Amino acid sequence: KTQYDEGGVEEGLKNGKKPVQEKSKRTISQEVVKKLTSQGYRFLPALMSFLEPVHPNHKEKVDPPELAHGLHHVLNVKGVVPFRDPQTKKAQFDEFLTQIPAVEDTIWSAIPDFVRPSEDKHLLEVAQWYNGLKKRKDSRSMINFVASTSSTTQGLIAVYLLISGFRDPKNTGLRTFAGETPYFARYTYKPVMLLLSPMDDTVFAVDHEKEFEKENVLSRLGHSLERMLTTPVSQFVNRYVHKKRSTEHLFKLARSKSSADNAHTMHASGIPNVTAPSATAAAAHPANLSTSAVLSGGSNLEHQEQHAYSYARSGNFLFRAQLDCMDKKTGRIFDLKTRASVAIRLNVETYQRRTGYRIDRIMGRMNSFEKEYFDLIRSALIKYAFQLRIGRMHGAFIAFHNTKEMFGFEYVSLAEIHQAVFGSDFWGKLSFDRSMQLYNEIMDHVLTIFPDRDPKDSLRMAMCVLRNSNCLHVYVNRIPYGQEDRFAMEGLTKTISKALDMQFTKRLSVDKFRAMVDTIPASADISYLGLDQSLLRGFVVETKSFVDGGQVASIGDARDGAKYDVAYRFTPLPEKIPCRVFLQVWSEAYGICELKRKAIPKA
Repeated sequence: KTQYDEGGVEEGLKNGKKPVQEKSKRTISQEVVKKLTSQGYRFLPALMSFLEPVHPNHKEKVDPPELAHGLHHVLNVKGVVPFRDPQTKKAQFDEFLTQIPAVEDTIWSAIPDFVRPSEDKHLLEVAQWYNGLKKRKDSRSMINFVASTSSTTQGLIAVYLLISGFRDPKNTGLRTFAGETPYFARYTYKPVMLLLSPMDDTVFAVDHEKEFEKENVLSRLGHSLERMLTTPVSQFVNRYVHKKRSTEHLFKLARSKSSADNAHTMHASGIPNVTAPSATAAAAHPANLSTSAVLSGGSNLEHQEQHAYSYARSGNFLFRAQLDCMDKKTGRIFDLKTRASVAIRLNVETYQRRTGYRIDRIMGRMNSFEKEYFDLIRSALIKYAFQLRIGRMHGAFIAFHNTKEMFGFEYVSLAEIHQAVFGSDFWGKLSFDRSMQLYNEIMDHVLTIFPDRDPKDSLRMAMCVLRNSNCLHVYVNRIPYGQEDRFAMEGLTKTISKALDMQFTKRLSVDKFRAMVDTIPASADISYLGLDQSLLRGFVVETKSFVDGGQVASIGDARDGAKYDVAYRFTPLPEKIPCRVFLQVWSEAYGICELKRKAIPKA
């Protein structure tokens, strides 16, 4: 039986499928509750909510693939496993993993594009099927929003930052960085832009809006590397790599692997090579091929590659999570994450000049796996935590690379990620729960902002965390059906160019952006740019957190088992949104204005 997680992620499904009551030590005084209520605050439910697995009967089950090339051994190792043994310098895995195909050598047409929730007809069918069941039983649990993990996590992070009092992650077990707080990366506080599109009379799809510049090499490589990690050599090369002079070595390797596999089939009495599983053995396990297309030479697909998904409901949300990989021996489902070295990440535009930077040691301030993990804590583990929780996955398999070769691998369980980001597994689960509850409330409130809107109108929302003011600003833009969307990225760049008599085709520097904003009168609203002010509204989200009945500015080092309550209120922003504020939020959310970065390590 497939085990989607261990350690209690599904608490709510125990005890007769009833939500679990938190163990209470102290409660908020009635006097405080009465005072906050009079000020417009409401409290999130004290009961722990849960992710309800949704298993549509009409959906054909597709199993995730398994790891290839002997990588499954990493799942049972605590800590990072370098590609080469630190003492002997011998490869511990197939040398194929040191030969990542270049972007221009990859057959991208063989890799399906990401399907946005608004374009996923199957996701809508699941929601409608679920609503049809619940309509007869409990109308309060109807689904109003469908989303993917990628379109949800950034919004959840913004909510978590607010309710936690902007609590920073924990530095656990990193000797070189002992005493250093791994502050969240600046990108974590970036405004989040979401698009709510009506799919039927009651269900909205939630998409994460694309940014100004197209996806970079790392996001593209992520898709091909996932397949490289789960596909035998000969299958991968013949399916995903263009046959040309620059890839002759890969096809030669693929032929040798295929011959070895055939020889292994004829002489099956020997012990299989765990470093490079055979294609024949892989074919015997459908999980290796169930999410992959089968090629008949070249790049002509015989079957469309399928993704393995899980579905879960929380509140009035239905979430779709892609399941990247599984370990059949334990039944664990886990995510695949490909992580480029710090030199590549900080200089993606010229990444080819940074491939000389190597990760060749376990510990150290640079060129080490320890440095990479420290940066993971700062910039990515909180995203991993929410994605794994939504997908009910056990952990994440992380592959460290420099776009040309793999340096090492590490399996990190969800409990370990909770420890690093939230201080403990208990607070990881509870933080997700409270964040999800408030996120639901915010999304419900967004739908009330324009009560007279046409049912076909879409809504755009920008969530902007304000650390100094300890609040969250939410801007809602109504997009009239059938009319030009001048608030979208393409329309906005044209509007700015026309209003300010300037042209730009790439991100603006911070200094240039500020100089542009300074030309706008401080009292001007968005009509200064020729935009319709009636299409934009906003509100402020304020929260107060209580641990064991006492109000706290930040969760800090609260004990495990504590009772955690959150009060919240929504307050409307002035109807006329200042033009300078609008430009700053929209430009940062769309990536029109670049963020300042630290010095980039040289190769």
